[in-house]
Amino acid sequence: MHILVVDDSSGMRRILASTLARLGHPHVVEAEDARAALDHLGQHRFELVIIDWNMPGMSGLDLAAAIRSNPATQTLPMLMVTGNGGSEDVVRALRSGFGGYIVKPFTEETLAHHLASLLQVEVLTTRSDSAPMIPANWTEWLASEGWARTDLKTIPPPPRSFKEVFALAGENDLDARRLITIVSQDPGFAVRVLRLANVAAFAAAGEVTSIEIAVVRLGTRAVRNAVLAACLSAWAQTIDVYGKRGTEHVQHAVGTACLSRRLAERLRLTTDDAFVNGLLHDVGKLCLLKMEADFRRLGGRAPANEEFEATSVVYHPEVGAAALQVWGLPESVRIPARWHHDPMAAPSHPQAAALIYVANRLSHRYGFGCPPEGDDTDLLSDPVCAALGLQAQWLDKLDQEALAISVTAKHLVS
Repeated sequence: MHILVVDDSSGMRRILASTLARLGHPHVVEAEDARAALDHLGQHRFELVIIDWNMPGMSGLDLAAAIRSNPATQTLPMLMVTGNGGSEDVVRALRSGFGGYIVKPFTEETLAHHLASLLQVEVLTTRSDSAPMIPANWTEWLASEGWARTDLKTIPPPPRSFKEVFALAGENDLDARRLITIVSQDPGFAVRVLRLANVAAFAAAGEVTSIEIAVVRLGTRAVRNAVLAACLSAWAQTIDVYGKRGTEHVQHAVGTACLSRRLAERLRLTTDDAFVNGLLHDVGKLCLLKMEADFRRLGGRAPANEEFEATSVVYHPEVGAAALQVWGLPESVRIPARWHHDPMAAPSHPQAAALIYVANRLSHRYGFGCPPEGDDTDLLSDPVCAALGLQAQWLDKLDQEALAISVTAKHLVS
């Protein structure tokens, strides 16, 4: 196995070469800058390239772009080893194609763990096989995909009753009696459903005091959606795990679900799938909150808020899709969650992913579970919005409905 080390510091190159040799990788070629590295890559085959960020001439990110643009090296694993420790730098590197990120100074074990992740080789350290692989740095652990190499055991289980209620969405003729039974057995579900049935939009028909009447008034699918939202909301109420951010994420998820359903109605798409997809689009953020709590409990250093938020931006779609797979949910839910920030790249269900993308942007626009972003960016010029046929009059109408949608979302959460 041959490894290319690119760093303008000869001392750091020697340190990396000697450390790699101790870990069982003696075949190391050194390059003092990006140009020399490209020359080596053009002449020899490497299994990994380790790159410094700050170098004269081409930076480490420039070198990464050149490597990725060459068909002969576009799949070559890359590891960033740098003195830049800011969370924004980590995000930029990961988005540039680096599979791992190590901040100098580093330990031999940290480097070994990254090699294990990038090269799928055995870690040559003295640690016990039964000991959890938790490095000191949260970002390093995520970048090494340590969470995914444990058979996804770090993914929290689904909310109570969620799978049973979700299964109702796949039936052609929903069993209202079955749904009534599920709701009646849980006081939390019952309160939310009754509250929703008595909001202003339905109040003229008289007060609703029973689950049976609520199902008749709202419809079985609306009640099913309300219970799914209640499941997710109750799941995120564990203060020591999710805290205030968990509540905000649920508020945003439910607001996005309501907006997604409204958009689907206007576009004449399947509204129930739209609600579920909107509800679960950011479930990866909730999972990351749970995983961060487990990370700390196992001895990892708690990330600063800025670091956690930066990594959450990068990893929540992937973690969310993994969680939905563990929960046994279908591809029609997993794919939109995985690609809701880049729907044009979705391998399937592009329309569903695009719908969630727009609903998510609208949710941020109106401040559902987050500070409102206002009208800083032009939604109508967004190519995804244009592809869905979102028109100015639709957006104006939705702006007028935002308050009512917000009230409905609050009844589903609180």
